[in-house]
Parts: sequence; structure tokens; C-alpha cells
Amino acid sequence: MRYSFPDDASMCRKREISRVVSLSMGNGLEYYNFVLYVFFAPFIGTTFFDLGPGSHTLLPALIAFGSGFLFRPLGAFVMGRMAAKRGEMPVLVLTFLLMGMASLGFVLLPGARRIGMLAPIMVFVFRAIQGFAEGGEIGPATQMLYATSTGRRQVANATMQYITQYVASLVAALVGTLVSVLFPEGALADWGWRLPFLIGSLVAVIGLRLRVGQAIRPQDRVGAAPVRMKNLSASNEGADVFSWTTAALILCVVSASALATYVRSFGVSYAMGQLHATAFTSLVAMTVGIAAGLAAMITGIALYHRVSRRLILLGTIIATELSVLPVYLICIRHPSLPTLLLLNSVTYWLSGITSAISIMTILRAIPAERRSLLFGMLYTMAVSVFGGLAQPVMEWSIDHTGWLLLPAFTTMLASPIGLVALLVLLGRSQEPPVSRVSDRCRGQGWEELVP
Repeated sequence: MRYSFPDDASMCRKREISRVVSLSMGNGLEYYNFVLYVFFAPFIGTTFFDLGPGSHTLLPALIAFGSGFLFRPLGAFVMGRMAAKRGEMPVLVLTFLLMGMASLGFVLLPGARRIGMLAPIMVFVFRAIQGFAEGGEIGPATQMLYATSTGRRQVANATMQYITQYVASLVAALVGTLVSVLFPEGALADWGWRLPFLIGSLVAVIGLRLRVGQAIRPQDRVGAAPVRMKNLSASNEGADVFSWTTAALILCVVSASALATYVRSFGVSYAMGQLHATAFTSLVAMTVGIAAGLAAMITGIALYHRVSRRLILLGTIIATELSVLPVYLICIRHPSLPTLLLLNSVTYWLSGITSAISIMTILRAIPAERRSLLFGMLYTMAVSVFGGLAQPVMEWSIDHTGWLLLPAFTTMLASPIGLVALLVLLGRSQEPPVSRVSDRCRGQGWEELVP
């Protein structure tokens, strides 16, 4: 059987863009909700965890959010197996439906003053559903983004999982800042914080419609092993074998990245709670930092085929060790909008510049036929441990020790370890030449091979 595509390049390009948008919206919605949760954690804690005089609210709210990470490996395993049997896109429709339902349920949930202990219990339930869906999302979505095109555009498409994290975080920061400015603190604490989450729930409806449209097309079932495209570059095939050493290296890279990411995302709570900055100053500084990270990510994509990847990784390690501690010291001694802008811009830039190298190296190290399951499992295991615990542990440690430099030294330890592991992984893989085929629509069809 042979699937034919129109020769109209513009139509094919629109189809590819539509596919990339639909595949990356789940990851974007996840980070949109995550950033909003961090921004409004004090208000969320008061709403759902204030069960009486003397109740702690912020730490339980962070623990509740972190609990969702525990269900990610289960989601990655169940949905990864399902994707291998039924194809990626039907699975991604299901995961997005679960995410949207859980997000809407969280928005509409009454507070503890109205339903008592049921409020925090339901927060944990909704976070469990979200975590399960987010875990099942990451493997199939990343595999499909990676396989959407070849050549130079493949780097951009594969990196869309990281790009959407930053774009969604930037949108969430802007929305959070706008809501903080428009509503007085009393209204914000009472109901205003729910509005940004409601917007995310409405976006989920749009994403679900896009995915349903993609799911009805048989050629989108990338997970169906017999289906391939003619003239795919070697970069799409992945490694021939997958060893425990490779798995350990990938786990190290993702763990270090997750820890550093969630330490950076702790920045608003850190600035407000430890440096006594205003909510507006903290949100603006975080917004600018996210924008700097997005610019660095785009720069990294542009440099991927032009500059030695090992040189970029080594330069980032050196820059991290030389710059992170000074910018934190400046912020602690002189907390203000300019110093917080400097801190966030430096830390987000250092993270974004290596994103393209990271995702491409990891995906090429995993055999194509098992990529959805293995990448999903390794990613979710690392994020579950280090992502889920980073913020509560950071909050508790600083409160009990008063050591304000803890985020700085955590970043200086985690980032170089992850980048060194990435260097080793890069050295173990043979980088294929860049394909001259820039996308699958250039006069080529899909050929289904029947054994």
C-alpha cells in the first residue's frame, strides 16, 4: 500500500506545522499549569489547605503538586505500551483529554472552607490524573516530533518539547503578572488566581480538536512499525542496541536537567519568600529570564550544525561554574529588579543554549522501535524524583538552615554533572551526516512495507 501526498509544498508545510503544534501543545499545557501553580502557590495553599488555625499551607500545596510526578512513570509505561500496539496519535488524544479534564476539575474545585478535607484530597486526585497523562504524553509526542521531518528542520521539531516549555512558561508568567496587576490582593487570593488556569483549560479543548483531526489519518501512526518514509536520513533510525550504560547516561542527563529546571522555577517563591521582593518584581524578573532562555534555545538550534557540540557543552560548563554563584550573591546582597533580571537571564540562558544538543543526542541513542516507551520511562523516572522533590525540599531546607545560596550550589552541581554525562553520551554515538532532504513532502511518499 502506498500513501501519496500532494506536490503542493505549501500545503505540506502547513500540514507539518499543524502536526508539530498539536504534538507540542500537551507539553506546553503541562508547563503552563506548572508555572502558574508556582506563581500562585501561596493562594492555592490558602484556598485548599487552610483547615484551621495553625495550618501550614504553602508546603502542603507544593507537596500536592509534586505528588503528580509520582504517577508519571506509570503513565509512561502504560501509554508507551499502548502506543506500540495502537500508534502514537490515538494515545496522545487520550492523554490530552485526561489533562484537560483534570485541569478543569482543579479550576472548579471549591476551597477547604466549603468542603473541608475533601478539598486537599481532590487536589491530590487531580494532580495524580495530570501526572499520569503527562507521563504518557512525553514519549509518544517526542517520538512523533522527531519523526515529523528530516535534516535541519528535524532539530527544531525535536526541540519543540523544550521550546514549548519556555513559551508556555513565558505566557503563564505574562498572564500571572497581568492578573496580579489587575486584581487587588484580596480578590486575587479569593478567586482571581483561578482565571489563568481556566484559560489553560480552554486551550486544552483546542489542542484536543487538533489531535483528533490528526488521529484519523493512518499515516500519522508513527508507532506502527511497518510504516516508514522513503529516503529517511540515518538520524531517524536511532541506535542499533541499547545498553544499561546508555540508559544510565540518559537518566543522569535528564535528572540533572530536571533538578536545575525546577530550581530555576522556584525563583518567584525564592524572591518573594527569601529576598522579600514584591510579587510584581519577582514575576517580571522571571518573565524576562524565560524570554532569555527561549532566545538561547533558538540560538542553540541555529548553532547545532555550525559549531562543535562538544565546544558548546564545555563552554556552558565553564560559564555555569564562573557565573551562577556571583549572580546569586549580588541578588542576596542587593535584591532589586535589576539584580533579579540578571539572575534569571543568566540561569535561563545557560540552560537553553544546550537544549537542542541534549534532545537530539538522547533520541539518537535510543532504538527507533522502542523510543516512545524507553524515552518516556527514563524521562519520567528522572523528573519524578528530582522534579517532584526539588521545590518542597528547597523550601524546607532554606527555611530550616537559612542558607540562601542553596539554589546556587545546587545549580553549580547539577548542571555540570548532566552536561558531562551528555558529553560522554555524545562521544558514544556516531553523528550521522545532515540529510539534504529537508522535509518529507518534497515529492516523496510513504511506503508501507508488508512483511
